[in-house]
Amino acid sequence: MIKEKYDEYLYKYNIKTEQLLKDLNVSGNDIVFISGSVIEGFSNIGSDLDVYIIYDENFKLPKNANISNSYFGFEYTILTYQIPININLIKFKFLSEFIDEYKIKLQKENIDFSDIRKVELYHRLLCSYVIKNSELFNAIILKKIDSKNFKLACTLNRLAYSENRHDDAVGALESKDFLTAYINARSCLEKAVESMIFINGQTNPKEKWIIKRLYSVFSSTESWVSDFISLYVGQLNSLEEEELKDKTKAMVRLAFKIRNKTISMLKTTKEMEKSR
Repeated sequence: MIKEKYDEYLYKYNIKTEQLLKDLNVSGNDIVFISGSVIEGFSNIGSDLDVYIIYDENFKLPKNANISNSYFGFEYTILTYQIPININLIKFKFLSEFIDEYKIKLQKENIDFSDIRKVELYHRLLCSYVIKNSELFNAIILKKIDSKNFKLACTLNRLAYSENRHDDAVGALESKDFLTAYINARSCLEKAVESMIFINGQTNPKEKWIIKRLYSVFSSTESWVSDFISLYVGQLNSLEEEELKDKTKAMVRLAFKIRNKTISMLKTTKEMEKSR
């Protein structure tokens, strides 16, 4: 995607890369890139902007930031823009080793979606908007990325998952366990569609974007696409906007109540364990 399109997505939130770079504590050799839902055009009001700083051993962490450990290094959040900006700090050595190790797995068509953070990082390296040291990024990072085998490995993983859920759904049907059959059939369908999305080059692994990912590569007028939407979300696609909004709010409220019940049970469990 061209720079102008990325800037267009950022301008929606009044973000200019020049100002952003000034707000970051980066030196001459640091690589800075933006990735995530905003850059991919999927963002909504609840999204944040994901910024990655690839740094060397001499990087100085900002003094006033609330920095915490992350899966790949450190992270902190900037709240002075229209949306939260999540800053991810990753050592160049760590990233280089990660890419090399992942490349070996991809050549064996072996990718583990249970560690979704690694899958997501690899995707974000592929779908990145580099705003500092783009030539360095292309030469020593992007050059090592195996996009072909990443797409293939993701596709094969989702196919295998779909096939497993197919067997579970059929087995549950034969046992007249219809609710279990329905749940597994829905998962079977979801992963089959994801395999189609991946093989067409849309490698974002997040399930929450499945509809936007689908529409980014397929037309809603294709029969199988409309069949999927109808089965996957029921008849929601035919509801009026207000009814859809009301049902969404009702689901969020119910989820909130269920979480509170779970938290209450956790507290009770911990108190019982302490009293023993």
